[in-house]
Amino acid sequence: MKTLEKNTNSSKEIIGYKATNNYFCRNVKFTVGQTNVIAETPIMCFRGFHFCKKASDVLKYYSYEKQFKLLKVRAYGEIICKENKCVTNKLEVLEEITDPEKIYNLLGQYKKFDDSGDLIYHKFLNSNGEVVIHYKKKNSSGLIVEQKDINGLTKFEYLGDMLIKKTLNGKVKFELKFDKKQRVIYENKNGLICKTKYDDVNNRSFKIESGFGQTTKIESLILKDGFNTSVVLNKKEFEGKKLISEDIFSYYSNSKVVKKHEYYCYVNSKLSEKQIFLYSKETIMIKSSSFVFDESDKEVIKAIKKYSKTGKLIYHFNEDKHEISIKKYKN
Repeated sequence: MKTLEKNTNSSKEIIGYKATNNYFCRNVKFTVGQTNVIAETPIMCFRGFHFCKKASDVLKYYSYEKQFKLLKVRAYGEIICKENKCVTNKLEVLEEITDPEKIYNLLGQYKKFDDSGDLIYHKFLNSNGEVVIHYKKKNSSGLIVEQKDINGLTKFEYLGDMLIKKTLNGKVKFELKFDKKQRVIYENKNGLICKTKYDDVNNRSFKIESGFGQTTKIESLILKDGFNTSVVLNKKEFEGKKLISEDIFSYYSNSKVVKKHEYYCYVNSKLSEKQIFLYSKETIMIKSSSFVFDESDKEVIKAIKKYSKTGKLIYHFNEDKHEISIKKYKN
């Protein structure tokens, strides 16, 4: 059980720190140069004037917002201390701590707010004990947040609440660009660049550049034939100008097959392998097929698998250099 440290010697003094909301605490105002006194014996958390010996402990009881004011105080009279705070019946306000460096040294952080109460500057130590400076400003487009730490200067730019650009020491780490209809037409994520184009009916095509000699192009099309709506997503990957793979995803709204995935692999831009996967409305695999192509570009079946409505394998055809096998399984 923790014991209370009690001091009833009026000649004994303790220098400490008190946090207030615009100089008020429990409807009592604290003014520099004045001493607040009550005749009764102080009671922790009930009666008296509370303060902390260690300045940073005040943050356990007060949030560091715009109205936060830090005062240096001297306690007289009866003083009771428990854990990280004290209470007294006589408290003198020596000074208000306003110097940013003094506040930072005392609290381990310093904050600055604008007139509306928004945080615009924050200096603090991170979990590794490194100094971080975080500050905000505004331009015609929106909010800009900058952070200085051991890695250098990181800059964040916002459009409303949306992050549209991030740079580290001037190098772009993330960026978004929009067209006149506020649609994303350019996205950069750590050097992976995606460029998007839209047609008159809002179909999209993408071009993704990795920066390592590889480029990915994606086309997304919405097709309607009166009874059926389909979405086709075509993804092509290149090394330089050589096509190395192609993924085609097809989705159908009114059909037994709701999803079809076709995968093509190329060697020196020549088709060498093809795989096709079909899925039902319940997204269960219906059929999978695998093909290779010989030197004359003839399609050769390598494997076919068929599945039941519950996704259980019921048929397996497989061909290799030595034999052809067919297996049928009970549903």
